[in-house]
Amino acid sequence: MNRAIAARIAGLGPAQREVLEQRLARATGPAPPLVRADHDPDRGPLPTSAQQRSQWFVHQLDPGDTAFNKTDAVRITGPLDVAALDRALTALVARHEVLRTVYRLVDGEPRQIVRPAPDSVLQVVEWDMVGSGGGPVSREVRRAVVAEASRPFDLASDLMYRAVLHRLGDEDHILTRTTHHVAFDKWSSAIANRELGELYAGFRADRTPALSELPLQYRDYAAWQRTLLSGEGSTAHVDFFAAHLAGAPTVLDLPTDHERPARATHRGGTVAVELPMSLVDAVRSTARDHGATPFMVLLAVYGALLGRYAREEQLLVGIPVAGRGRQELEALIGVFINTVAVRVDLRGDPTFSDLVRRIRRAALGAMAHQDLPFDELVRTLAPQRLADRTPLFQVMFDYINTPEAPFSLDGVDLERMDAGAEGAVHDLTLYVHDHGSSIRTVWEYRADLFDRPTVAALAEGFVTMAAAAVSAPERAVAELPLLAEHQRQRIRRLGSGAGAAQAAGSVVGSIL
Repeated sequence: MNRAIAARIAGLGPAQREVLEQRLARATGPAPPLVRADHDPDRGPLPTSAQQRSQWFVHQLDPGDTAFNKTDAVRITGPLDVAALDRALTALVARHEVLRTVYRLVDGEPRQIVRPAPDSVLQVVEWDMVGSGGGPVSREVRRAVVAEASRPFDLASDLMYRAVLHRLGDEDHILTRTTHHVAFDKWSSAIANRELGELYAGFRADRTPALSELPLQYRDYAAWQRTLLSGEGSTAHVDFFAAHLAGAPTVLDLPTDHERPARATHRGGTVAVELPMSLVDAVRSTARDHGATPFMVLLAVYGALLGRYAREEQLLVGIPVAGRGRQELEALIGVFINTVAVRVDLRGDPTFSDLVRRIRRAALGAMAHQDLPFDELVRTLAPQRLADRTPLFQVMFDYINTPEAPFSLDGVDLERMDAGAEGAVHDLTLYVHDHGSSIRTVWEYRADLFDRPTVAALAEGFVTMAAAAVSAPERAVAELPLLAEHQRQRIRRLGSGAGAAQAAGSVVGSIL
């Protein structure tokens, strides 16, 4: 798309843009079939997927960064069969090639090399019965668990799945499983939990585990993706996002507690807030009334909240998508997750109903083009790259309503443990966990930008704004309150000085 066309699109109003994007959203052809790819071992290492290439590139910038590590730690009490556990973990790594794939530079491009299946995966650490009987875990053991979570991967040589078993007593253990995002996503965690449980039960009972053969491996997906991106469908995807993002600011300057560092760090924190049941019911009702989903309604609130804080009429929000729209990918471990950019358009003083309709149209259009890898979009659009910010957007919204597959092992009890320091890749991410009967929000923030009280105030403001929006959806978004009545009364008592700003959270106070 040339600059003249992009400039004309950027000048379109919300209604005109909606017509254009609806037409572009339908302009996609059929995807190529997803089948096993022919691979001649004599031709050398395999091409990577776009997701693998992105992770490899980030790793080269800072090989010691562990922001993309994921560690699950569980305390296991009961008669654990350590030999069966090792066999199960080893079988999982043998079953999914991506867990034993390494990455090396070949002719200027990262390539994936599938290593042979290992003889053993589990590392056992003896602790001289320090936690025997299920009592409190010593600081020394906790430090060891955190250290494992903070140990970086060498993408050129390591297995992408590490397992360490800390033996505290005959029937008292702590198991940590650490993966790297180059080979693992949230969906993969559920697969690994389910398959490990079956593999362990089978080996413990001396029977063949009941797992069907995998029809594909991750390398087949990488080959399919390359074919997809070389066809006309890729052009249609790029055209949609070029139109969708034209004229939107790619930098969101939220007011922060601390000056932005020259290079982003991944120190993070979280604030969790459970939505009141009355609000959950009202969100679902508003979604039905607008032919939308609770995801769209709460994304509209999030966008309106951030627009108010940043004093912006337009902003971009990153939305993660599972990337597993094809049935053949549902049973594979690997990194399929992608991110789409959704425009929040607050121009023209819309009502909340208007905003929900705009969000619905924008989200549906973006989802129709979710096969375009985010890094390919960035490379094509070539936005200004800044070392202290992620490209295109700096805030995320992740709506999670898929049932979790908890990790369980036959014959023992498991209790989840804290695996270490929190991290944050983006300035602000709102995770919405929809459990059906309840909705819990978790606000993840960069600790070098925000203090926890500020994010807590943001989270409370989100609840206040959401309640007002769904109770009167024809009310103008600009009029929706940020503060609950008890906060307003407290601030009135404190006056307009520093105490009032502190009471509301420093960032909230700065815009009152």
